[in-house]
Amino acid sequence: MADYFEGQVKIDVDLAGVNNTFKQKAEKAFEKVADELEGRFTDAISSAYWDWPGQSKRGVSGSTVGEKAKSWAKAKFNTGSPRSIVDGGDLKGSLRVDLNPGSLQCEYTWTEDYATAVHEGAYIHPWGNKSRGKIHLPARPWTSAVINGTHGVPQYNYVNAYSKFLDA
Repeated sequence: MADYFEGQVKIDVDLAGVNNTFKQKAEKAFEKVADELEGRFTDAISSAYWDWPGQSKRGVSGSTVGEKAKSWAKAKFNTGSPRSIVDGGDLKGSLRVDLNPGSLQCEYTWTEDYATAVHEGAYIHPWGNKSRGKIHLPARPWTSAVINGTHGVPQYNYVNAYSKFLDA
């Protein structure tokens, strides 16, 4: 009997496997950040961060512009400044998220036709009535407010969040 052990130990490091494991972890971390970012955008739209020139009517309902205009005429002024962006909830509910974790990309799109006017500000005819003069809608840039921490919206540091999730 030999007083030693002879053998071969083979350590096979599959770099493709390591990359795949890391890739999966990176994708999961990205999914978590994308989900948190969606929540932060929703909070920025839903919470009273936004300065507004005067009081606004809320609770406006209707399925057509005409119905909404009639409802608006009957509504009472019930909010001042700061206020949330939400009037009827259509803008907030129009968010579409296109998440592609494999390429670490996520696109957030608000599909309401007035989303850009709310985000960037605009001069509009109230209720689309061109016989009335235009009014100014102040910009309420909820996406950049979340990323940069402006307008009283807490900043979401997505780089730190991603690193935290990646290290978890």
